Amino acid sequence: MSTPPPDLQSAITRSHAALRPDELRGDQASLWSILPASYRELLCRFNGGLVEEGQICFDTPIPRFKEGRRVQDHQNDCVVELFAFQPPGETRKPSDLAKLKDEHDASDFLPSGVIAIAECLGSSLLCLSTRPQDHGAIYYWDYYWKYPWCRPFFDPRIDAAERAFPDIAAIRADPLHPRRREALDALNFATLVRLADDLADWLAMCRCSKAAT
Repeated sequence: MSTPPPDLQSAITRSHAALRPDELRGDQASLWSILPASYRELLCRFNGGLVEEGQICFDTPIPRFKEGRRVQDHQNDCVVELFAFQPPGETRKPSDLAKLKDEHDASDFLPSGVIAIAECLGSSLLCLSTRPQDHGAIYYWDYYWKYPWCRPFFDPRIDAAERAFPDIAAIRADPLHPRRREALDALNFATLVRLADDLADWLAMCRCSKAAT
C-alpha cells in the first residue's frame, strides 16, 4: 500500500524562533548567502525542527548486502532533526547549521562546499551542495558505509577515488601536500550518494510511513 507524502506542518516540531535573514551575522550570514532558494524558503518556514520517526522518509540508492550477497536493491531512512540557524545564546536542538559546518570543515568530514542539513535515523546525514557545479543538489551520507552490509557498495567507490591519486599514501601523510584538498574531497564524495538535484525534488520523493492515528 502506498504511503502519503509528509505533511511538514504537522511533522516538524520544536523549530527555533522564526528566521530573520537580515539579522544573521558572522558565519551564519556567510552561510545564508550561498544557500539555494528552495532551502532558504524551507528555513524561513521552519527554522529547523525535530521530526518523529516515520514522518519524513525516503529511499536511498544504497543496496543492502548479507555475507557479500545483495539482498535489497535499496535502503530507506527517516529524518529526525532538521538543522537550523540558532538564535544567539540558544543551545537546545535543533543544532546550528553554521556551527556544524565549521566542525565538519575543521575535521575534513564532508567534501568542500557540501553541508549537513539534517540528521537521519542512526546518525546518517542529509547534505546539500553549495558548489557552483551542483548547487542545491541533495546528498546522503550513510553512517554505516564502513559496515558489512554496505561495504560491497562503498568499497569500489573508495578504491576508484584512491586510484585517481597514485601517491595517496604520501598525500595522507603530508598535511601540506598540494593535492591534499583535492584528494580528501574525492574520497569524501565517494561516501556520498546523490538523491536529488534540488531540495524541492527530494521533498517530492519523501513519504510519511507512520500509520495515521
